[in-house]
Amino acid sequence: MRSKRKITFQYFFLVFIILVSFSFTPKNQNQNQNSTSKIPHFINTRITDGPFFFIQEDNTVIVKWIKGNRPIEKKIRDNNYKRIERKTGLSVDSEFLALNENKNIDLKQEYKDVEKFIALSDIHGQFDLFVKLLLQYEVVDHDLNWNFGSNHLIINGDVFDRGDKVTETFWLIYTLEKQAEKQGGKVHFLLGNHEIMVLNRDFRYVNNKYLKTSKLLEVTYDQLYSENTVIGRWLRLKPVIFSINDILFSHAGISQEFIKRRFTIEEVNKRFINLDYTLPKDSLQMFLEGTNGPFWYRGYFKPEIFNEQKLDRILGYLNKNYMLVGHTTMPNVVSLYSGKLICVDSGIKYGEYGEVLIYENGEFFRGTTLGNLIKL
Repeated sequence: MRSKRKITFQYFFLVFIILVSFSFTPKNQNQNQNSTSKIPHFINTRITDGPFFFIQEDNTVIVKWIKGNRPIEKKIRDNNYKRIERKTGLSVDSEFLALNENKNIDLKQEYKDVEKFIALSDIHGQFDLFVKLLLQYEVVDHDLNWNFGSNHLIINGDVFDRGDKVTETFWLIYTLEKQAEKQGGKVHFLLGNHEIMVLNRDFRYVNNKYLKTSKLLEVTYDQLYSENTVIGRWLRLKPVIFSINDILFSHAGISQEFIKRRFTIEEVNKRFINLDYTLPKDSLQMFLEGTNGPFWYRGYFKPEIFNEQKLDRILGYLNKNYMLVGHTTMPNVVSLYSGKLICVDSGIKYGEYGEVLIYENGEFFRGTTLGNLIKL
């Protein structure tokens, strides 16, 4: 009787998730998405944004930012990054930027014997709540420096769009990644559907602040993250899928159609490393960026077409025991299908509440904004 009640509850919980989650679908990539012509006339608030580092062909660096609606541009001479720190508040140096070089990328992205990690997803420019969670679980100190030792932090995609502190969020993640490496730790950033959207010039959900930034700097929004910018190069080196121990990570998840096509993790990651988003897409690329690909899939939350046996087949194909996804918004971090699917998009994008997943010594916990730990 108890088992029947549990199954019934899970079914209705999944139906509830379908009703409350956002049903966004990929937009036709061929449509014109030039955002600079779409800025509403009523946007007259003063903004400060940046910095954006543009690397020139001779390896000199041009830094651009907005201060009180005024565009500023400076050329870095003799590695004089202290001037940029004084002007923008971002502490950088030549080593900080040089670490962004393309070096023997591991396409398989397997990490083993990890004892502890914290994962969250879908920040969408909500920098303040993101920082609150990092401070609560001592991932950073009060100066926002890495404080997590040899442990791992996972950002499971979607920093772009919606919120008004996307730039700050990217620089913090970028900085923490460099700091963590020096302490034997690791920051993982996965591409989400909103990263793919922006790089494909799909600006449907870009915050008005950034439409104004791009207009003031006289570029389209995607050009602020082009292959000749520091953050743009960094994004183009990020994986789509990776694993820690027996846990697979992707932004939205892996579909049955994905495994029917016999994709491998290495093949998918290779397709997106240093991808030129201006080139025409073949059928495989269109599939990966479509509704059944790892950026947009929502099949797990449709109980009329999906069940635990189908998840088992997917996990078996990938030789993992668990899968962690974001993308589909939940009221909190939840686990489904006997704990094999863990969903970490807990609504951070709304800026009011959010949670992290904590993995420690083989056990999973929800971590609330108040610091409460709840075992999954």
